[in-house]
Amino acid sequence: MTETYFGCSFTEVWASPKNWKETTSKATLKKYWYVECTFFDPQYADQYPNGFSYRRKLNKGNETLLKRKAAVTFMLEEMPAMLKEGYNPITKTFMTPPPKPDDNGPQVYNRTTPLFQALDLALSTIGYEGDHLKTVKSVLSKFKTAAEQLHYDGLPIGDFIGIHLKQIFDHRQKTDETFTDKAYNKHAIYLSPLFTLLKSNGMLTANPFDGFKKKKTLQEKRIIMTLEERRKVDRYLKTNFVSFWVFTNLFHHSGARVIELLKCKYEDVDLFSLTLTVVVKKGGVMKRVELPIKQIAVRFWEKALIGAKKGDYLFSEGLVPGDRVIRRDQITRRWQMHVKDKFGVEADFYSIKHGNLTEIVARTDSKSAAKAAGHTTDAMVKKHYDIDHTQREMNNVRSMTNEFAPSVKANQYKTIGVQIPAEKEAEFAAALAKLMESYSKK
Repeated sequence: MTETYFGCSFTEVWASPKNWKETTSKATLKKYWYVECTFFDPQYADQYPNGFSYRRKLNKGNETLLKRKAAVTFMLEEMPAMLKEGYNPITKTFMTPPPKPDDNGPQVYNRTTPLFQALDLALSTIGYEGDHLKTVKSVLSKFKTAAEQLHYDGLPIGDFIGIHLKQIFDHRQKTDETFTDKAYNKHAIYLSPLFTLLKSNGMLTANPFDGFKKKKTLQEKRIIMTLEERRKVDRYLKTNFVSFWVFTNLFHHSGARVIELLKCKYEDVDLFSLTLTVVVKKGGVMKRVELPIKQIAVRFWEKALIGAKKGDYLFSEGLVPGDRVIRRDQITRRWQMHVKDKFGVEADFYSIKHGNLTEIVARTDSKSAAKAAGHTTDAMVKKHYDIDHTQREMNNVRSMTNEFAPSVKANQYKTIGVQIPAEKEAEFAAALAKLMESYSKK
């Protein structure tokens, strides 16, 4: 097996018919002559699990045995040479060798780099990790499939513009029923940062997502657990899975993301100042953010800290202190098994955070909820986490008493400083109404 670029490889090249060297019979000219090998590309492992059969036919234009043998001899040398140079018979393009670090360390970018290679390079340097990296890889794979079907796979990244992007997205909607308007918008969110990175490194003059129009979608209300469901789940986890019970309660109280809580170390928890320090990654930038610890949550933090020492992650294997970070999907699986399957709860684990921030807003305000979640403004809380925000605004309107033709009331005029005894308010209001009525007739 010979390796080329980006994990691609190919087997030894062979020719058919097998006796092509020795044969002197013109009858063999009636057979199918070709040179072949099997090519493997990890990007197309699902489509070609046993490899792609790369075959070059040699019958046409080679009518004599001598010409046919010369063609085989040439192709047995030419085919592996092309593949070693980076030719990809699946995409029918030459793959540019992976850029090498320059003297200062960063990757070398080039505007002539093929689209797929440029996106792979951006993904490898943008710094995504965990579930987010897995999601973006999946989105990028589907994007490549659609781009290949439109023959954009070999397009130099410097020539890729907005019209190509729109055609790829529109093509997906025509050929993939799962690519809904909501998915259309989501995929744009996941892919845009890759092109932004390529632009910042000089491979693009503009991000093709600039001016990209999202699809209008109906925003569905997030499902959260009822109080009865919360009580039932709390009792069950406390009795049967104590460590998950502690994690669930701390997730509810902390305002942190799941991955931030999983990366929480012993030294990040300060119960004296009631402060939790988490590492937040946004836009490829890492920063430490302090979150307030509720006094009501101290007892759960005390349980989480039992047996931990400096440097330990509080929620390692088994959701107890240890020396490594576990995957976020372990929480999702636990929730599915112990809550959704057990009690038929529809709400996902993240709904716990939404419920907590909604309750904080109801008891204080959206700015306090934003502080609890580590947001710099309350915009995200209002838009994504405060489930009852719209309902409260509607209730405020429902409680309005501004009539079309309101009757005059004494207390409407208290603001101007007139002091009216309670027992005289009705008399004052009647006199004022009569005066206003007579004035309106003049």
